[in-house]
Amino acid sequence: MSYYTATASTANALLTALQTGCTENGWTVSGSLIYKNNCVMDVSISGNGLRVIGGTGLANGALTGQILLNGKNTLAASLAGVAQSISYPLTYHLHVFDKEVYLFVNYNVDNWSYIAFGQSPVAGITGTGNWYGGIGTGGDNFSDIRNINNQGQNGHHFSLLFSSMTPSGIISNQGQQVRSFIHHGLDGNEWSVSGEGVGSMTASTWATLPSQASATLVTAPLLNRQPNSYNGEAILLPITPAVYHKDNSTLVIVGNLKQARYIRIDNYEPGQIIILGDTKYKVYPWLKKNTAARDGESYNGSNYDTLRHSGTFGIAVLYEGE
Repeated sequence: MSYYTATASTANALLTALQTGCTENGWTVSGSLIYKNNCVMDVSISGNGLRVIGGTGLANGALTGQILLNGKNTLAASLAGVAQSISYPLTYHLHVFDKEVYLFVNYNVDNWSYIAFGQSPVAGITGTGNWYGGIGTGGDNFSDIRNINNQGQNGHHFSLLFSSMTPSGIISNQGQQVRSFIHHGLDGNEWSVSGEGVGSMTASTWATLPSQASATLVTAPLLNRQPNSYNGEAILLPITPAVYHKDNSTLVIVGNLKQARYIRIDNYEPGQIIILGDTKYKVYPWLKKNTAARDGESYNGSNYDTLRHSGTFGIAVLYEGE
């Protein structure tokens, strides 16, 4: 069984549940490290939540191959609150697969957060395909998130796994904004948002952040057209992070998450199970469902409106429970 749900009264209990679920499904736990082969994650308590830092190996029991932005700063993702700290007791939903792990928590009635990690490469990349992501960047909570629409083209939403962003102006001045990372090895860079710059694509999201991985940039048009008007259902869209390839100025898909899909949840409730033939998916909001502002606020011409919810953007994870 790869799905677990229960109540956790403390962050330590939540971490223990994650470690136990991973161990029962073929992952190894050693101290704060959770790993399988060369997919290695350091998961620790951070405030009232959990923080994850990814790597590509072990040396003397320590994580190696982690992200180094500008050669020195290790980047983290975290299960954190937005404009509030995560409170306990909470309900967790844990999905553990052979190469992917997803942990969602539900607290304060209708608030959600998550961390996820795994190894999901596509054929032909030189990196491991290790990836990780979450709501925050470490610490207890984050002040706000951003919406999916940037003048209708760039597909921003920082709470989504592998969402894109504008790396200039107000956003880049607020510290680490990217919360999803993949080890791809393209263009001499190891992890996304690491290494050297790859040119000046001023009309895109890769102007100053090297090798940023985005899956929402290409799926935003489809996400914005869901659900369909015929029966109110929404299609499941693949989560395939891509990076800008400097040699031929194209986007190259470097990952393919096997067990999760993007979805609009206008007509689905958090935790609802969708049945597609013999396959079941469990639906979650990224942060907090809000049908009244399903797309969030819009770009106002000079700035981004702040959000404390994720509209009707959500994720569907393969469900193997009863």
